[in-house]
Amino acid sequence: MCFIRIILLVALQVTAPVAFGGINFTVVDGGGSHSIGLKSDGTLWAWGDNTFGLLGNGTNTDTNTPVQIGTDTNWMAISGGFGHTIALKSDGTLWAWGRNDEGQLGDGSSTDRNTPVQIGTDTNWTAISAGSQHTIALKSDGSLWAWGYNDDGQLGDGTNTDRNTPVQIGADTNWTAISAGGYHTIALKSDGTLWAWGYNNEGQLGNGTNTDTNTPARSLYVTPSAGSNGTIDPAVVQTIGHGQTTSFTVSPDTGYSASVDGTCGGALSGTTYTTSPVTGDCTVIASFIEDSLCIPIKTLAGTISVICL
Repeated sequence: MCFIRIILLVALQVTAPVAFGGINFTVVDGGGSHSIGLKSDGTLWAWGDNTFGLLGNGTNTDTNTPVQIGTDTNWMAISGGFGHTIALKSDGTLWAWGRNDEGQLGDGSSTDRNTPVQIGTDTNWTAISAGSQHTIALKSDGSLWAWGYNDDGQLGDGTNTDRNTPVQIGADTNWTAISAGGYHTIALKSDGTLWAWGYNNEGQLGNGTNTDTNTPARSLYVTPSAGSNGTIDPAVVQTIGHGQTTSFTVSPDTGYSASVDGTCGGALSGTTYTTSPVTGDCTVIASFIEDSLCIPIKTLAGTISVICL
């Protein structure tokens, strides 16, 4: 019994998280095989794989403990890609280092860097996210920018051409949040809408398709509802891509007939309602009307007329 308890205790000690590098880390992020962190004093630290200089310490030597990167104390945000690192300073400047074969650093070259290099001269960068080989960023005016690898349209600029400097994506200025995946990108606007673009082989864009897109595309929502004396199926909101259609089964109770209204267009055929190609959020409203009671009546003249109550 004691032996078993000792073994279990040792196992728990081995697998428990281990604190290291001080107790004042405030932000951390993991890249492909490297890690970066910020401390409360604004210093920048990194450790792990350093093949392409992605730690930023001026070498290409791996390190298995955190090392401080430079002496600056105004680092504010960090993001680790597969082989590169992006960071912001509190003055709004943008910095990058590491692998740069696809232009993911954004410095106008394809040269790897093993120390942080400033990207451009702008001082209004507010958010960053590093993907596998591409980078996404926001400015304080709400504009969206991207650069790096673009074979799958993950930059969102309407092309599949790599970029080695930041390019603005569209003209909208209400972007509020960004996240770069391996080969796709997700973003939010201030109106709460969700947008996605890039690689979509597994449906990661969430737009109801498995088709790549090289411009930001929003998932559209078709909201069904039904009155009493019948049902609509599915009865939950449907998410579809721009220009797609979706169908519902409309089932009236016995003695009732169905009609469909709303803002999705389309038509009811039998018990199946199919929308028109959807280009914006819309609603499907099923209504059910009691069938009329019709009685044939023979007139004095011998003709038959029908009266419906």
